[in-house]
Amino acid sequence: MNLLFNHTRFCRWSILLNVAWCIVACAAVWRLGGIRYLFFLLMHNPVPAQYHHTADYYQHATDLEKAPVTKRVVLMGDSHIEYGRWSELLRGSSFDAVNRGIAGDYILGVAARLTPIKLLAPDILVLQVGVNDLFFKSATAAIADYRDLLDTLTAGFTQIPIVVHKILPVNNSVRRTGVSNEDIAAFNAELEQLVKNYPQVVLVDMSTQLTDNEGLLKSDFTRDGIHLSGRAYLIWGQQLTGVLTRLLREG
Repeated sequence: MNLLFNHTRFCRWSILLNVAWCIVACAAVWRLGGIRYLFFLLMHNPVPAQYHHTADYYQHATDLEKAPVTKRVVLMGDSHIEYGRWSELLRGSSFDAVNRGIAGDYILGVAARLTPIKLLAPDILVLQVGVNDLFFKSATAAIADYRDLLDTLTAGFTQIPIVVHKILPVNNSVRRTGVSNEDIAAFNAELEQLVKNYPQVVLVDMSTQLTDNEGLLKSDFTRDGIHLSGRAYLIWGQQLTGVLTRLLREG
C-alpha cells in the first residue's frame, strides 16, 4: 500500500516537474523569437557565435548584408531639374536622387555652388543647364563658361561619372520664350565637341523623344514653350534611369 502511494506521489511530482520544465522552456523560446527561433535553429546549425542571442537579430543582420547598396545621384541645373520629381521618376531603381536644381540658374551659377554638393558625396552627377545663358550670351560665350564648369567638376569629382544633358529645344509657337532653337542647336553642337575632352562625362540627348518633326519641343509636352509637362518628365526619367543603370553596371 505504501509502495503504491509513494509511486503515485512520485508520478505526480514528475508530471509537475515536467510541466514546469515545459513552461520554462516555452518561455525561453518565446523570449528568443518563438517558433521562428526554433525554425532558425534548425536552418542555421551551428549558429554563428555573434548571433546566439536572438533569431530576429541574425535575420535582420543578414537582411542588411544582402540589401542593395543605394547609389546617390545628385541632379544639378535650372528649372528643368528643379521641377522634376526625381525620387519618383527614378523609382524602381536603387538610386537616391537628390535634387539641386534652381529655376533660372545658369552655368556659372551652378559652378558657384559646388562646395555643398561635395558634402553629399554623390556617386553620379547629372547636369542640365545652359538655356538661361542664351538669353544674354552667344552660344560660344556660354560654352566657354561650360568649359570652366566641366574643368571644375572633373577636378573635384575625379572618380564618378558626370552625365551632361544637351539643352532641350523650345517651342516659340506655343509662347514666345525669348530664345531661339538656332541658338540652342549651335550651343548643343559645341557642347558635343566640348565633352569629348572629358572621358568621365557622358552626353545625353533627349531631343529625339521630346521634339516633333520640325525639331520643336512637342506642344503637348509644354504649356509655355520651354518648361516640361509631367508626361515629358516620365519619358526623361525612364531614359535617365537606363543611362544611370548602365553607368553603375560598367563602373
